[in-house]
Amino acid sequence: LPFEVELYRRAGVPCAFVGHPLLDEVAPSYDRDRLRAAYGLPREACVIGLLPGSRAGEVRALLPVMLEAARLLQGRGRSLKVILAVAETVDPDEIKRLCEGAGLDVRLVARDPNGVMAGADVLFIASGTATLQAAIIGTPMVIVYKLPWLTYLLARLLVRVPSIGLANLVAGRRFIPELIQHQATPARLAEEARRILDDASYRERMRTEMTRVKSLLGPPGASERAAAMVLQQLDRAEARV
Repeated sequence: LPFEVELYRRAGVPCAFVGHPLLDEVAPSYDRDRLRAAYGLPREACVIGLLPGSRAGEVRALLPVMLEAARLLQGRGRSLKVILAVAETVDPDEIKRLCEGAGLDVRLVARDPNGVMAGADVLFIASGTATLQAAIIGTPMVIVYKLPWLTYLLARLLVRVPSIGLANLVAGRRFIPELIQHQATPARLAEEARRILDDASYRERMRTEMTRVKSLLGPPGASERAAAMVLQQLDRAEARV
């Protein structure tokens, strides 16, 4: 990531940032109307996209919070639709069980997280690489995360970072709201989502900052540039032999 270059240099390790491979995995643009039609969603609907993570523990901790937050938004007079990205690493039957009784029409989407991100108006998203994907696509989001308390306390002692969301770390400031541990409640999540949906100025500022994050990640072709640099170093090493 861009901010890591300086860390390596301080340690005396030669380092070059070649870009991020996500720029090759995320399409330059998406047809939202086509995506919504594919998911059976009305074109003009207010759509909440849920990305509760790729590990079973994450999903169990985060999905109930996300579902209840969406229900609270719907209860305030909004007609909402919900789409949920189902990671290949989690049990879809468990996802279905967690969604039962939520009082929501949840569309499950497998193997297409980018489509869920592009088709939604706002995202509830676990921290991690997915926040960078969403920033590249340009969909406003709220980051939410919970850990077992002992794990969280150990992490606080061992890891000192200003944010947990990679998009915020790349930006150098927390422009995407982060709800962590006791802050990760349905009421707080619904409140943050409501602000995104209702405040056009706030929403556009977030999108502008996401565009800046995308530019900081460099142009497409990172893998090719990395391979070229490795080959260059090998050629230099052979020349010295």
